[in-house]
Amino acid sequence: HRDLHSFPTRRSSDLGTVNNGNFRSDWQSETAQFYSNSQNDVVDEPSFYFQESSYESSPLNRVTEVFGPGSAWRQVNNEKPVSYQYRPNDLNDQIPHFKVTSSHQIVYVNDYAAGQLWVNEVTDEDGHSTLEWVNGLQQVICRKAEVDDGVFYTTYYVYDQYGLLSMVKPPQAAIEAVADWGFFLNDYSFRRKWLYLYRHDHRQRLIEKQIPGSDPISYIYIGYWIGRAHV
Repeated sequence: HRDLHSFPTRRSSDLGTVNNGNFRSDWQSETAQFYSNSQNDVVDEPSFYFQESSYESSPLNRVTEVFGPGSAWRQVNNEKPVSYQYRPNDLNDQIPHFKVTSSHQIVYVNDYAAGQLWVNEVTDEDGHSTLEWVNGLQQVICRKAEVDDGVFYTTYYVYDQYGLLSMVKPPQAAIEAVADWGFFLNDYSFRRKWLYLYRHDHRQRLIEKQIPGSDPISYIYIGYWIGRAHV
């Protein structure tokens, strides 16, 4: 079930109620009664037996908070939701902008200007954040995950002129390559040790993949004729 408003700000997802799909005007009391009945084989949770989401008050209707079922997430003065924040990037983010040449070399252009990317930040119940910088094609350019208080691991994603994924730079590669992007990202030994590399043909099919520590894997597509149809 769900609370309905013109611009909804909070919605609840009950985990235990089953009915014929008709609208239930008294769903709150019915659900509370179901969970308070000791005969039911459910978790003993008399208060917060549902997941609850909060939404921003705008036509975008984006999620801002999600509380999981259970009172453990709703302790007084110690609530622990999963929270969501959205903003444009700014110059302090310092997200590098890369391009892929026709010879599959990586060129560092500059850092993205303010407002060129959108930042989606998710903070878990323990207060650790994951941030994603997304471009206008909804492609993730950079992801930073907080593995300890204030300590972030960064992964970069590089796309070619057709929007196809060409390279993934995992955290340790990003740490080492930042000293000279142009050199390290095109150095054979560095690429072989650290990077995920992908190549595509003119039909946007994957024809080569290389994972860290390995030689490239090639993909070959063979066409054949059936009657007048080319497969």
